[in-house]
Amino acid sequence: MPDPSPFARNLRLLYAFQVLRSLELFGAISVPFYLEWGGLDYTRMFLLEGAFALFMFVLEVPTGTIADRFGRKWSLIAGALFSGAAFMMFGLVRSYPLFFVANFLCAIGMTCISGADQALLYDTVLASGRPDDGRRILARYQAVGSTAMMAGFPLGSLLAGASLLPRPQSLALVFFGSGIAFLFSAVPLLFVTEPVRAERLQHPMREGLQAMRVLLAPGELQRLALNYATISATGFFMFWFYQSLAREAALPLALNGALGAGLNLLGMLLLWKAATQEARVGLARLLFITAIAPGVFYIGLAVFRPPAFALPAAFVVVGAKLLRAPVLSDLINRLVESRRRATILSGVSDPAGPACWS
Repeated sequence: MPDPSPFARNLRLLYAFQVLRSLELFGAISVPFYLEWGGLDYTRMFLLEGAFALFMFVLEVPTGTIADRFGRKWSLIAGALFSGAAFMMFGLVRSYPLFFVANFLCAIGMTCISGADQALLYDTVLASGRPDDGRRILARYQAVGSTAMMAGFPLGSLLAGASLLPRPQSLALVFFGSGIAFLFSAVPLLFVTEPVRAERLQHPMREGLQAMRVLLAPGELQRLALNYATISATGFFMFWFYQSLAREAALPLALNGALGAGLNLLGMLLLWKAATQEARVGLARLLFITAIAPGVFYIGLAVFRPPAFALPAAFVVVGAKLLRAPVLSDLINRLVESRRRATILSGVSDPAGPACWS
């Protein structure tokens, strides 16, 4: 049997990384930050977010191939450093052009992390000789992140509303603090032991293109990837939209954090019990329900927006997104080679991942 000690240590270190990067103090105040600190309107705010999504799209595959070639551990460390610098920059500047620069740095950081963390986690599970634990470990990793966000969202709102600094400087302080947490998330990664892989990518860009051909070729992997990417991306939008719903309902800014914490509490509970939910309703039915429910509630929000409907709808959309993610990730991991795992997982990740604007 393989020695389980590096496996257990890696899990603890990766969970610590996930906690620090997922604190997301800014998560519940990003819309007020742009409106008040940045002086933007909704049009310019979403142009900026659209540019960020474009940066992510362009960088996903190149950074994934770098992770598969040079090591997922070093890709994660680079991601933590770039993301930390980006958030600190957001907290220091008020220039619209410089916001684009910060978004580009953040996109580099997020794409260095996207796919690489799950690839490293899954290869660690394989190296431990416990491949059947993959889905449970992936779900627990996501649950740890949701738990950290559950703490970070209200803490960020409280800091933004406290009297340490007047608004909007207090909003900038929250972003700066998020950057510091991201920088510290690199520390546990230094002690991660990366599992030995039989083969690494020798020609990253050529192999990256080959990985995309594998991903897009008709078959089970293509169907799973399209399902994962489209439903997850539409569900991600709710992490922005719930803040606007809260503004429409004239809720105090401090309650944004409570709502964000509630969304992540729901996600944490669902993820810890993901195996139970799957066993109860079956894999196919679970994926079907979590794909249909967000669409139904988004349509409902287009015509019916009182808080009594809008806020529960946000919980349904986010819960569906979070519950299905580790299930699909495990199914995709089973179909891809280790040497291309980070590249392919990057290719199906959210256009904006679990940090930076979620």
